[in-house]
Amino acid sequence: MRTFLLFGVLVLMATHAAMAQADYKNGTISIDFHKKKKQPQQDTAITTTLPSEEEDENGNIIAPAKSQKARAPHMRAKAGTYDIHELGIFRAIFHAGLNACQVDGDQEWGYKYLGASFGAGVMARFHPYISASLEIDYSMQGARARLPGTDLISRRYQVQWDYVEAPIALNAHYRDIVMVSGGLIPGFMVRYKELDYDGINVTKNPPLGQPRQFALSGFGGLHVFIKKHYGLGFIYRYSLLRIRAANDGTKVNGQYNNLFTFRFVYMLGSLRKPK
Repeated sequence: MRTFLLFGVLVLMATHAAMAQADYKNGTISIDFHKKKKQPQQDTAITTTLPSEEEDENGNIIAPAKSQKARAPHMRAKAGTYDIHELGIFRAIFHAGLNACQVDGDQEWGYKYLGASFGAGVMARFHPYISASLEIDYSMQGARARLPGTDLISRRYQVQWDYVEAPIALNAHYRDIVMVSGGLIPGFMVRYKELDYDGINVTKNPPLGQPRQFALSGFGGLHVFIKKHYGLGFIYRYSLLRIRAANDGTKVNGQYNNLFTFRFVYMLGSLRKPK
């Protein structure tokens, strides 16, 4: 009977040991007779890392660096405004027009001398409202006598001087419609001819001396554009340097160019394709 009971105890202990958790450590075997609790099966969330995200050494996701995002529709330029990102910075300019001129310091008055003006240039519109421009122009300037009166005095006086010029301007824009300009016009006289009141050519020995070849003028202008490319405008300019001595009896200390320019302008599209 004792043998049967001892055998039953050994079988019970072996069965319980088979269901226990054993751990082998440092050459000894330890047995945990507590039943291993079944952990409820949990759904593991699948995490994905975007290509633009990075992880540190601990597996934490680092926020990606801010990148330049495309402008939202509400950030785009309004209709009628100039967007330098889409339309580019540089634009070519071509113009042709007519000068109405007089020379302050001679004995005549009125803008009676008419001469041609034409040229080309480039505009850098680096801001929706501001741009700078540089041109190379040919400008015909001068003066002439008023029409003969009843005094029967000959009125054939005429002076002609043509310049190659490089106007430098700072422009202010209102959308693509109006442009107001101001700047300086350095120039060099390339042609000169003068007739006295009797019509005699005195170019080689003028009574008031040879004119200064280098010229510098200040100017201001206004242009109105149609469909962004075609414009009409006028420019007023005046000499900052004296051309030569004035006639006796005049109120100025020398002769100065004084003229208006009326011109047609064609503004070419951007010199580079927008991205």
